[in-house]
Amino acid sequence: MTITSQLNRAREVGTPLVAVATADQPATASAIAREMVELKHGKGPAPVIGWDILRGYHPRNKIGEDALAKMLGEMPVEATRNLGAALNLAAAAPPFTVLLFMNAQRLMDEPIMAQGIMNLRDLFKVDGRTLVLLGPSFDHLPAEIGQDIMVLDEPLPTREELRKSTEKLYEDNEVKSVASETLDRSADALAGLAPFPAESAASLAVDEKGKIDIGHMWQRKFRAIENVRGLTMSLPKIGFANMGGCREIVSYIDEIASGPCRPKIIVWLDEFEKMIAGGGGSGPGESSGTSQDQIKVLLTDMERYGWVGDLRVGPPGCSKSLSVQLMAGHLGVPLAEADLGAAKSKWVGESEAQIRALVKAILAMGGEGPGVYFAATCNSLESLSAPLRRRFSAPGSTPFMFDLPDEDELEAIGNIQLAHWERLAGRALTKDRGFFRKCIGWSGANVRDCCRVAYSRGRQIEEVIIVPAAQQDKVGLEKLRQMAHGVFLSASYPGTYKKPSDALEVNPGAGRKFGARKEGN
Repeated sequence: MTITSQLNRAREVGTPLVAVATADQPATASAIAREMVELKHGKGPAPVIGWDILRGYHPRNKIGEDALAKMLGEMPVEATRNLGAALNLAAAAPPFTVLLFMNAQRLMDEPIMAQGIMNLRDLFKVDGRTLVLLGPSFDHLPAEIGQDIMVLDEPLPTREELRKSTEKLYEDNEVKSVASETLDRSADALAGLAPFPAESAASLAVDEKGKIDIGHMWQRKFRAIENVRGLTMSLPKIGFANMGGCREIVSYIDEIASGPCRPKIIVWLDEFEKMIAGGGGSGPGESSGTSQDQIKVLLTDMERYGWVGDLRVGPPGCSKSLSVQLMAGHLGVPLAEADLGAAKSKWVGESEAQIRALVKAILAMGGEGPGVYFAATCNSLESLSAPLRRRFSAPGSTPFMFDLPDEDELEAIGNIQLAHWERLAGRALTKDRGFFRKCIGWSGANVRDCCRVAYSRGRQIEEVIIVPAAQQDKVGLEKLRQMAHGVFLSASYPGTYKKPSDALEVNPGAGRKFGARKEGN
């Protein structure tokens, strides 16, 4: 149901005060001016009068001109720029008139605004008049009028709406031979934008020869999405051929990709346990309550829209984050990185509002149900409560454990990294192609760093000193393995994770320290 349909329905049942949260106030105001129905006879347009702080009252449609003239009488329109005067004059609006106040969210904390709205409620209810407040968000209304105002949230355009508007835009501008597939791809690229920036992106994507550049639409969208605090977008191009090991999670994602729950967008929550410290369970963190409120909003919306995902836990450098990025590239879908910390604000209630704006953009891009998939990466689960973990239940209510790679995985990772760094170096970095099989206790990041340092210093990988991940935090690794044993799913092999029965013999890597003096010097 469109926002204008909801608004007409509210007017039919006698609702005098409505706040509409919209990402594009001018477009919403124009739609209201076109589609508000005259209630007395059930046909024809209703008079719509707008108000903003610069112009004061002004007609929004033809019938609104006569209504505004009756309201003003002898008063000059310039006088209505004053908020108090405008609210007092609103009582003189003819029956069934719709008044639109732009950027009303900035005025809600003014005492004169609360009193003026309170004075209008019963007057407007009697004869079908409606005061519509427009703004990007109305999460916290003043206590005096909070129960009197109906809040409606205008969703961002759907893919089908974007497809139709883009098709009409190109027809109006005589862009010829736009294929149906191109319109479908443009809708995918523009999903998540408000009508005006979507139209701008579609217009700018057409070159002088009339060719449509879908990639340009994606770039415009990513820039626009940056205005949503805590949300960044990318479109990864590489897939699982660039990750050695972790074959079980690759198999799991392949099964999702070929089934009825194929995602349209991946939402990445990196280092989730740090992001929500103090908000997800017993862990330490800030005590303001902001994290708790943010998590409550996020989990509620995940449940409401049927969104699922998984938790990927393991020691640092074991391909958790890489697997999320490659998952998006493998599926050919956008990757949205959500940072709850960046969405926090010092103002009361604004942090939750910013999370809702973030969720609204994700909803427009992925829709309800399996179109949105959350992937949360963690080095520890101590700060994540059981109810929070339950929301990430796509693989079967348990997280994936990414342990240190075994010999075969080390060799696979080593081959990928050697191929990359040797191509850059233009030389072989080792004579022993099986060197990394012997590096038990190393993480994938250790392997990468070894190749990178050898490349940058003009050395062979055997000469690089690496402190294995298994030695850097022995207590933490053992604690994590104990927690995961028999409970978490393994990212590397089918079934639940089994921790190593015996302590692995760690090979710190052969070599010498850089700068060591050669014998005889």
